[in-house]
Amino acid sequence: MYSHLADMEIWELVKSGQDDAAFGEIYSRFAATLYAVAYNVVRDVQTSEDIVQEVFISLWKNRERSEIKTVKAYLATAVTYLSINHLRAAGKIKWMDLSSMPEDGVDPSGQQNDQTEILLALLKDEADRLPDQCRLIFQYRRDEGLSVKEIAKKLDLSPRTVENQLYRAISRLRKSLKIISLVFLTRL
Repeated sequence: MYSHLADMEIWELVKSGQDDAAFGEIYSRFAATLYAVAYNVVRDVQTSEDIVQEVFISLWKNRERSEIKTVKAYLATAVTYLSINHLRAAGKIKWMDLSSMPEDGVDPSGQQNDQTEILLALLKDEADRLPDQCRLIFQYRRDEGLSVKEIAKKLDLSPRTVENQLYRAISRLRKSLKIISLVFLTRL
């Protein structure tokens, strides 16, 4: 029934109160993606489901006054922020000290940029979840600036093994960054 309508057309039906069934279409179009976004942050099935449900409940309750420009970006942003807030409340995110960062990570008033802080904390958390050897190699490269050959010598590994582990670490971080950046880039 709604397959021919764009997301924003369906949202206008929901917002105007003309068609309550349109809300079901919004749910069916985005619930699975939003679950993946939440799960990528919190890594818990039940919590991810709860976060997605909470976002949809809030969307329904505030439908008449919500100013949405892109339904997908709005929902992804809401899920990401709720997921981050869940981790913060559970003490699973430890804010990083960004004072050593270049000025592009700090706003002109000298206050830390919240989005940069959240992004870096999520990426650091993801890097900390890498397998031991992969994480160690990644840290040597990132934190100490060691070359592949230097890391290989230090860990008594072949340079090819080090390259493979670095590729594995970067690939995993890129996947996480894609989901996170979708939210942050739409906020600019």
